[in-house]
Amino acid sequence: MRIAFVDESGDIGSKGSPTRHIVLVALVVEHEAWSAVNAELRAMRERLRSSLGLRPDAEIHASEFLSRQPSHMGLGIRSRFLAAHHMLRTLSKMPGTGFRRVAVAKEAEDRGVLDRGWEALLLDLAQTPPAGESTCSSKGLLVICDHHAARPYRPSEELRSMLPEPSQLLDLPCGRDSADNAVIQMADMLAYLTKQSIEPNAFFSRPRSQAILRMADGLFGNPCKIISA
Repeated sequence: MRIAFVDESGDIGSKGSPTRHIVLVALVVEHEAWSAVNAELRAMRERLRSSLGLRPDAEIHASEFLSRQPSHMGLGIRSRFLAAHHMLRTLSKMPGTGFRRVAVAKEAEDRGVLDRGWEALLLDLAQTPPAGESTCSSKGLLVICDHHAARPYRPSEELRSMLPEPSQLLDLPCGRDSADNAVIQMADMLAYLTKQSIEPNAFFSRPRSQAILRMADGLFGNPCKIISA
């Protein structure tokens, strides 16, 4: 069984919105790797506490953590980017994990942009082979997302019928508070960096700020797929 931790970056509005896309990212963990992944993320946060002074229980919101604020969580910009680089390096070495993403280009009058993103992401997850050498015979997929989302996504029967095995999606996507889930915080980081690679703000348009975008892109292996709503 696979567990997909999903978070998004960007707003779902169309009129007056400062963004042109919404991005959804899934950080996928094979269930037999879950304990090792959780332990490595805890060890990573302890390393960041020792080297940079970042509290292990501090909740990482990438849009704030990687902003131009001179100080955030008691860390300067350089220290925060060093921490983010270390997080990405840690993710790149984790066995039993995979990374999937989709971006939706928002239409002027469309209001279903988030649903369209969820549909594309779930179909992609269902068609993606397990990460690494999974020993599990079950093909079930459990989806956990940050519960701050505008509303929980409810897969339609039509979508279920499009899945290679309609029964593989276990129940509805369920929400967790990202403050209590380090994996969702990493999914948030990847979603934010993906969005900045598609439509960078002034800060991420600078050459010095783009190295971390290339590093995040490297986890996925392929350019982000952009679909229309």
